[in-house]
Amino acid sequence: MKLIASLLVAANTVCPAMAEEGPATVQIGTRIFLVGQVPWETEYDPTFLPINGVDWLDELMEADPVMGPRYGVFVVDGDRPSLTYLLATGWRESHYGNQALVPEAFRIEGLTIEVRSEAPQPFASYLILDNDEAPTWQAQCTYRYPQDHRSEFSGCTMMVTYWGDHDLDVALRIYAPPYLSEIGESFPALAARMVELLTCLDVTDDPPANDTDARARLATLRSENPELRGCDPKLLS
Repeated sequence: MKLIASLLVAANTVCPAMAEEGPATVQIGTRIFLVGQVPWETEYDPTFLPINGVDWLDELMEADPVMGPRYGVFVVDGDRPSLTYLLATGWRESHYGNQALVPEAFRIEGLTIEVRSEAPQPFASYLILDNDEAPTWQAQCTYRYPQDHRSEFSGCTMMVTYWGDHDLDVALRIYAPPYLSEIGESFPALAARMVELLTCLDVTDDPPANDTDARARLATLRSENPELRGCDPKLLS
């Protein structure tokens, strides 16, 4: 996987310090994001932006009441299959698709839960989606076996559809998954928060005139909206 490859490169490379000068925006796919500094991973691979690789965004995410408790690696990738692509090409049906075999204890009202039909019980991998005909988020969760007191799952990866570019892979690795009893409320909120945060950083429809303008706009954004909340895609068009 690209992230693993990046980490291997990091292990053998002295990572450069984040320069205060240099580009304040990063373009991934068709979208331009106002981030203030370019992570070394993005310098290595311009199609890949780890949000938590930006120092101030990393601090914001750790303190965020929605993302913080299950904080992991939040990435925007223009070179990997997006959720829209996976759903349109039958990935879900070929890899999961079986709801009948989901144990009763793992059924969550309001959400769709599927397992790999060929997997033995207890199922090693679960797919969790919203109930919409065209889901806007999904989470792949690995069953924790043997179980312990932390959660039924050892880890999850959530993908969301980003309104500005359906071809972007927008994903969050969840290192401390919530209990099943909390997922029905927490996963939709987490998906919405991922999109909201990116929306606040998205300047594609009104790009800065230059880097000086970008840094001034970022300073204003951080001053007026330090938690990056309430950003509405409709207001950007």
